[in-house]
Amino acid sequence: EILSGPGPGPMFGPQIRGFNYDAAALTAIAKINFSAFALAGFGVNVAAGDVEPDAYDEVGAASGPGPGAAYVAWLRGYDYDGQSVTALPGFEVTAFSGALYGARVGLAGITQDAADDLLGGAGRDPSAPSTVWAWPYASQTLTPAVTPFEAFPGDAFGVNVAAGVLGY
Repeated sequence: EILSGPGPGPMFGPQIRGFNYDAAALTAIAKINFSAFALAGFGVNVAAGDVEPDAYDEVGAASGPGPGAAYVAWLRGYDYDGQSVTALPGFEVTAFSGALYGARVGLAGITQDAADDLLGGAGRDPSAPSTVWAWPYASQTLTPAVTPFEAFPGDAFGVNVAAGVLGY
């Protein structure tokens, strides 16, 4: 399946849409069509991963950039069970206080359990460092997995985040 969210811009809401591709046709998944944040405008960054190991991936959302202090760098998770999308209890964090350019999100396994973890980085803020955060989700709580670190010390404009099994 494919998740999508609009890019930054004042007219683009934080709407997440899902699509199914079966190697022949692309169809919209009607139940995956929702607004990830209450604030209108400035898009959303999306990721998918199984943070609850239940055979269905969850949806990770990061707020897009905004024009003022109300547009903080939120990271939020949503559960999809094949029938509906609901907010995951305790799966919301604002790691980058003061950043007005949103956040970047990833969902992938970095800890030694069966669940994927939340990865976060600051958005394109000219003053945002390249800090990478990682949180496992257990017992409806996010707890930092590693000490946040600078991927590119001294660089600004945030950082993109992703993880995978690289054989190291």
